[in-house]
Amino acid sequence: PWGWRDAGIIDSYTTIVMGASGAGKSSLIKSYLWRQIKTNGAQVVITDPKGEYAGLAAAGDLDRVRIGPGAGGLNPMGTGGSSGFEAVAAMAEWRLERRLGGEEEACLSKVIEHCPPSLAALVAACADPPALVAAAIPRADVAACLRPVSYALESYRSGRWRGLFDGIGSPSLGEDDPGLVVELGVATLEGAAVPAMVVVASWLRALLARRSSRRRI
Repeated sequence: PWGWRDAGIIDSYTTIVMGASGAGKSSLIKSYLWRQIKTNGAQVVITDPKGEYAGLAAAGDLDRVRIGPGAGGLNPMGTGGSSGFEAVAAMAEWRLERRLGGEEEACLSKVIEHCPPSLAALVAACADPPALVAAAIPRADVAACLRPVSYALESYRSGRWRGLFDGIGSPSLGEDDPGLVVELGVATLEGAAVPAMVVVASWLRALLARRSSRRRI
């Protein structure tokens, strides 16, 4: 696929591997990734909802990012900028089972702009907007507008999801690192696979937006 991309035959590396259970899909993917790491020097990022890439991570010297109570949590705002807003908005919409309105989006964006990058800080800021936000929009109006959003986001910080989304930073990947595996097994077991993937996807978009001389998968 690299040669096809360089020749302009394709403009994307997106690939879908399909087959019956036990047909060897996982083995094919692992074998392909291994060859790309060792032969082409590619940098790989793997999201692992089943915990099946630990062996590849060890063999390829990939960092393992474990998500869950006691292991570390995802930070929806860790990427900052538009990716952070998109992740938080999508998480709120998933819990509310509806799209955010235009006023909600505007208020949420303004609060995120002036809020420390953590879910706990954002929930607090939605209830008590920072002074810089209040200078543009009356504080009471912002708090009232974001009350449903605040309740939705608070649900990610309590109960069975406690510890999954309260991280401080976000996974890091240096230019010379071979790659990493984000292990989402706990999130999958607790029914939080969808919001977890939303957060990871926002981080990946921010990562891929940075230019690199490495081939990335």
